[in-house]
Amino acid sequence: MRQRRLTLKTTIERSFCAAIHGIGIEILDDGTVPASRIFPSLNALPRGAATTGSWQIHLSSTTRPLLMRDAPPASALRMRIWPDTDVNCWNDNKGVFHAVVVGAAAALDPQTKQARLCFVSNATYNAERLGRLVSIEVLRAEGRFVIHAGAVKKDGGVVLISGASGMGKSTLASVWACIGDARFMADDRC
Repeated sequence: MRQRRLTLKTTIERSFCAAIHGIGIEILDDGTVPASRIFPSLNALPRGAATTGSWQIHLSSTTRPLLMRDAPPASALRMRIWPDTDVNCWNDNKGVFHAVVVGAAAALDPQTKQARLCFVSNATYNAERLGRLVSIEVLRAEGRFVIHAGAVKKDGGVVLISGASGMGKSTLASVWACIGDARFMADDRC
């Protein structure tokens, strides 16, 4: 079965430099939707700022439906991005990560450090969810991981407090830091 390939011809209107956990990312977009809406976790940086890694993400929107030549392979992992977005994702035989959700598709190549995210203009909600996944995959490709946990520093080490949403991770981390026994580090993602 032939693998799906996401090929887009876009006119680049804007670009900006950003970083996520110290990894440099340049986002090139077509000007239809602000990149900060699709990638809210990125911190804008001045051009040329010192970061590790050097990723480029092409972001484009279209008013036409996305045409995918092939269905996801049988080996595709179906995952849910909280609370309601189902995504099919897989790695092809060249190591390129692909993710598809209704109205949006992404491809991320760790070898070239390039990613492409395309979405139908009325599917920005799903594109935002896919943007989070692309950000996480960039971190993973750079050997870094995101954990849904609170964190405090104690006795020269770090204690992670994990649990489902609403279970009190932030509260416990904050209280622990307030009583002076530990230093607060994070309340949601580490």
